Amino acid sequence: MESDLHTTLCGHCGNSAPHSVLLRHECVMPLTVPDGTVEKYPYRFTVLACSTCGAIELNGGFEGDDVQALYPRGANFLPDIAQMGDDPPPVPFEVLDVYGPAWRLRFLAPDAFAVQVRKALEIVCGDLEARGNSLHERLRDLASRGLLPEGLVGVTELIREVGNVGAHQPPKAVDRNDAELLDELFRLLLSYLYVGPRLMSYLTDRPWRWQG
Repeated sequence: MESDLHTTLCGHCGNSAPHSVLLRHECVMPLTVPDGTVEKYPYRFTVLACSTCGAIELNGGFEGDDVQALYPRGANFLPDIAQMGDDPPPVPFEVLDVYGPAWRLRFLAPDAFAVQVRKALEIVCGDLEARGNSLHERLRDLASRGLLPEGLVGVTELIREVGNVGAHQPPKAVDRNDAELLDELFRLLLSYLYVGPRLMSYLTDRPWRWQG
């Protein structure tokens, strides 16, 4: 018999805490496999409640696969699609290695979260071979080379500025509202630079493009 209490990371408050299992549901779900065919496999949904904040979470996964956070997504913002197959994540591992652990700090220590997101932005600049002696100069270099549209230049500058505040201003200068907005903007940036192009490449390679 499975336990009705699991210790896991809460996607709401960011704490590693015991979660009560409120409901389990098993069904058969369609899955598009890499060759484009659709097959059905056993799938399990689990509804949990965090003992720290009391919020509800929904997890799910196909039999034999790792369980995925369905709501909220937590630190995971990468597309959960079969077409990715065994491909590496579109976002560099170095960025994910910084962002993943930092995500849980966004409400617990917003200042520290802001600093780590700024660090992840620096890694993005390195990955894109940006030139310049400062983060500001490297971001401008990306814009001048057309890698960042004008709308996202402002986003990156804001991420840089909030990171500076988190590092150099008094404690709690960055609050949880700031951290939540910063999180959404950084995800938007990564989606534009990495996730969107990968998804476009998958759709471009679909067989229907070459029929008729």
